[in-house]
Amino acid sequence: MVLWRDGGFEWELDLLSQLAADLGSTVLKNDFCDRWCWKDSNDGIYNVKSTYKAVINDGIYADFPLHKFLWSSYVPSKVSDFAWKILLNRIPSKCNLIKRKVLNIYASGCAWCGEDLENTSHLLFGCYYAYSVWLSVFAWFSVSTVLHNSCHENFAHFIGFPRCSGRDRMRWSVVWLATIWSLWLARNNVIFKDKVVTITDLVELIKLRSWNNDSFLFCTHHGISFVYGFLIIELV
Repeated sequence: MVLWRDGGFEWELDLLSQLAADLGSTVLKNDFCDRWCWKDSNDGIYNVKSTYKAVINDGIYADFPLHKFLWSSYVPSKVSDFAWKILLNRIPSKCNLIKRKVLNIYASGCAWCGEDLENTSHLLFGCYYAYSVWLSVFAWFSVSTVLHNSCHENFAHFIGFPRCSGRDRMRWSVVWLATIWSLWLARNNVIFKDKVVTITDLVELIKLRSWNNDSFLFCTHHGISFVYGFLIIELV
């Protein structure tokens, strides 16, 4: 019998259910000796390479090894860490804080629209505010595309444009990282400072942050124009 304090956290109950399912599907064999087995390698033997792939959640990615673009030397480590938490749905969004019993259900509304639950996908992609920011970012590059609500699909789609290949994907990923980081800071400004950053101002901040972290962006690569307005000087 398992006893929980105050009923247990929701994530603990999920782990208990997973444990029960794993135990229920286990078949014991009397004619085999017990041995350690590493499930993330084909032969069951532990090795560093398979551990690394397990740590970076290699199986959740689509066409590109996204972790290469997350842990970029062009952005601060705190931004890469935040992006990693986004892909794992570990950021302290209101929905996640409710699951951890930090907030109650009545405080789950989006900081911007106040109409939907503030989960990771809504906060960064689905809310009208965030959606408008992304459209403005795409307009900056004269790119017309769809916007995925899934964090993984959004990132993979963003760096997977046919016109972006090789080294250009690393440059392109800086803009994605700057955008999600800027959206998160803008969200915190609303909650903790009661200050709303306009969409126009936030897009300019995104341009500035991506330029600071990747100064060679202001050029043209494969038809995508990385032009920073504040670098254009009129010659009279």
